[in-house]
Amino acid sequence: RLADAAGSSSLSEDERRSLAEKLDRLKVFLDPPKKDVEGELAGSSGGDSDGTGTMEGEEGVETTPEGEGEEEKEFVGELSAEELQALEEFESFFGKMDEVMTAMNLDDDDDDVSLNFNASRAGNITREELDDIKDIVNFGNSMSEIFPGLSKIGGDLAEFLNSTSNADGFATLGNLFPSSMMTMDALRAAGGILEDEEVQAFADALVTRGRDAPFAPTAKPRNAVFGHVLEGKPRTDAVDGDALVDALDEIVAGNDALRDRALCYYVRDAGAFDEMGEVAAADAITEKMSEEETDLASILRNVEGVLPPRVLVMPKGLVPLAPSNGGPRLLASVLALYLVLSFVGSCYGGDAFLGGIAADPTMIVGLLGLTLTHQLGHFLAATLNGVKLTMPTLVPSADGLIITNGPEFLGPPKNNKVLFDVAFSGPALGFVASWSTLLLGVKETSSAVSNAQIAALSHVSLDFLRLSSLTSATIETFLGTDTLLSIDPLLDPGVVAVHPLVVAGHLGILANALALLPRGQGTSDGDRMLRGAFSRTSFVNALGGLTSLFVLVQTFREWGVSSLLAVYLFTSGVFEDTSDIPCRNDVDAAGGIRAVACLGSILVAVIAVSPAL
Repeated sequence: RLADAAGSSSLSEDERRSLAEKLDRLKVFLDPPKKDVEGELAGSSGGDSDGTGTMEGEEGVETTPEGEGEEEKEFVGELSAEELQALEEFESFFGKMDEVMTAMNLDDDDDDVSLNFNASRAGNITREELDDIKDIVNFGNSMSEIFPGLSKIGGDLAEFLNSTSNADGFATLGNLFPSSMMTMDALRAAGGILEDEEVQAFADALVTRGRDAPFAPTAKPRNAVFGHVLEGKPRTDAVDGDALVDALDEIVAGNDALRDRALCYYVRDAGAFDEMGEVAAADAITEKMSEEETDLASILRNVEGVLPPRVLVMPKGLVPLAPSNGGPRLLASVLALYLVLSFVGSCYGGDAFLGGIAADPTMIVGLLGLTLTHQLGHFLAATLNGVKLTMPTLVPSADGLIITNGPEFLGPPKNNKVLFDVAFSGPALGFVASWSTLLLGVKETSSAVSNAQIAALSHVSLDFLRLSSLTSATIETFLGTDTLLSIDPLLDPGVVAVHPLVVAGHLGILANALALLPRGQGTSDGDRMLRGAFSRTSFVNALGGLTSLFVLVQTFREWGVSSLLAVYLFTSGVFEDTSDIPCRNDVDAAGGIRAVACLGSILVAVIAVSPAL
């Protein structure tokens, strides 16, 4: 009767609509939707028991409460075998991705969006939604046929998930290795992960050797996704890290499964504090301290001793990947050269870039030659120590300063001595060459007496040369400011005429001094020097933050003269990784003369960057 009344022409349109809605709800009440095997109402995700949610009809019609204005949805009902298979494939992919997001802590607790696959399998899914799912699955299958390599993704994903389930040591690797090395591409290039059983056999071999073993494991190897972490301690407290690594290499060479496949690193676990907790870490730091040792320096010295040594067993071929962003790096280098040529042109009164091309090439050749000298220092030290490096990238800067980012390590240095030597050799050689160039330029400036010789000199402001106290002191000592100002008295006030090698040497001093200063970013020459001289976990590395603050202060002091340091703060490190690959023996600091050279060079760099304004 309700149905007849709903279709009666004697009722108004609003009355017919109201009766039709009541009829639909009555149908749902009398013939509720079928339940799936888990007892859930088909399509019940989103329905409310208080009557404010949506209601579904027996023909798959979902009707919203009156006034909400939502469109009706028509469900498919019974699914075909092909449609069920597509839904199951999509559900499998969706589940794996959800596991990955959870394992990587990327899941959003506030996100209530989810797929009700139980309801969908029971037919409570619209035709449009089902067609979208089938299209996605068909596209994925087609791509796997066209590019067979894509079929490996599923296996790699499952392998990754299996690893992350045991990856409580992943923080150890994340604190040590560069991001370009901790990727599935790098792991695939290395031939895949090491099996737990293989690494366990290596640990058992260490235990079997007893006192003859260089390292005594105290726990089962921890799977850290890209490698394994062995907890334990050296057999003697006075162990030499280099000898320990050599002994571990001998054991690996005697293992048929790991030979030519594994590489051991001897490191300190900076992530141990996270595992210990704040209270336990504080107790461990202060345990061996006397009552008199309450100052900050004493506490910091004890921090390093608390961090336990670890042996990392990594795939031998797992190394940082060579930079793949060649295009942006090339563009940055071209822009850097353009800016340098524009600066050279301005020194000769020309039209910036075109003036730089037409000007005396002495200055640009000097600038590029000093940059090349700096890089040759790095590569010479690296070659002598068997370390591979990437090519550096020129970075845009201001006022003729040439800054390079990199080179980056493509393999692990043997120890911190090698790390220090590779880092120090570049700016040290470049600094000496730059100061020598400055002295030669001062000599040539003083010998310019004829009008033709004076006209060939470059013109810069005296304050620009005073951006470095070392440059200013050198000119004052070997030439004198009064003499410099008298060379070409027709120039504007504050502008002086100098040989182009003076400008090249001055900028070379600034560039190499900035390279010697640690930035606290881990991959600059100064940071590598600190890490090599005092070890990765030493409190001395805090100098990086102080020197960065120092450069920031000098930036404001020089702002009225040059934006050179301001641009440097923004562009330095732009193409560098977050960290370097650790040394094979990353525990023992270089110390000795290298520590003295490190602190001494930082002091000289501070003087060189300080303006004499």
